[in-house]
Amino acid sequence: MGRFALIATLARLALRDTRRRIGQSVALMVLAALFLLISVASLAVALGIWLAHLTNPIAAALILSGGSLVLGLLLLWLSGMVRRGRNPGLDEVQAEAGKLASSLKDEAAKLPPSITLGAAGLAGLILGIKLFDRK
Repeated sequence: MGRFALIATLARLALRDTRRRIGQSVALMVLAALFLLISVASLAVALGIWLAHLTNPIAAALILSGGSLVLGLLLLWLSGMVRRGRNPGLDEVQAEAGKLASSLKDEAAKLPPSITLGAAGLAGLILGIKLFDRK
């Protein structure tokens, strides 16, 4: 059971670190998006006022909405074109996890089936208790 505890601890630490980094980056992205939204709204208001002075208010509104539609479709198209690359560290983690899984599988194959099933049932019980906070 020592290996399982070590694996669970390492996975928990990695998950905690990943959640912290994702939380920080999401918070910064939300703030950046908020300020970009404020600046775009201010620009649209200023452009609408300027266009209303040059043309009539209906034409200014149509020009602004048409430009916004074109920009929205362009950004939507660009977001579909962006290719998300794989994390290079993920391949190493997957290879290490595969090695660990194969070694655990080999060890489990040496044991009688009753011990393997009992250990699996006990692990499921422990995980169920920990996940659902039941005692």
